[in-house]
Amino acid sequence: MLNARLVEKGKQFDALQSTPEVLAHLSALAPKLIPLDDHLTRFFEGQKASELVKAAWTRLRDADALQEKTRADLPTETLALLELKGQVLDLIEEINGIARIAFEGRAEVRAKFNKDLLYRGRRTRKAAPADPASPPMA
Repeated sequence: MLNARLVEKGKQFDALQSTPEVLAHLSALAPKLIPLDDHLTRFFEGQKASELVKAAWTRLRDADALQEKTRADLPTETLALLELKGQVLDLIEEINGIARIAFEGRAEVRAKFNKDLLYRGRRTRKAAPADPASPPMA
């Protein structure tokens, strides 16, 4: 699987890819904002940035707990299916990334590996419009 990293001016940063990572980042960020709260209130309609980060942390933690409880209550067959779907999506992402590198500069070939093609195939299709020349079926 491709490792997601953000690169900026030669530096690498780990991308926050999971709820625990985001929660840890917000926990580390909130105390650093406290000394800046007075200066930042004008950007947040008079609210303290550190308090907003704490509130976001609380909402994210609560939503994650609810999601995890809901997931834990699912039947085992459903969990197995969701796990398999996740693995398939991971493999599709990996193939998409490899094709982007392998076929750089060859857009016509890269387009064949575009994962959006799968999404288009899943969309519901509209019924073909009725022929205006023929009478409606009774």
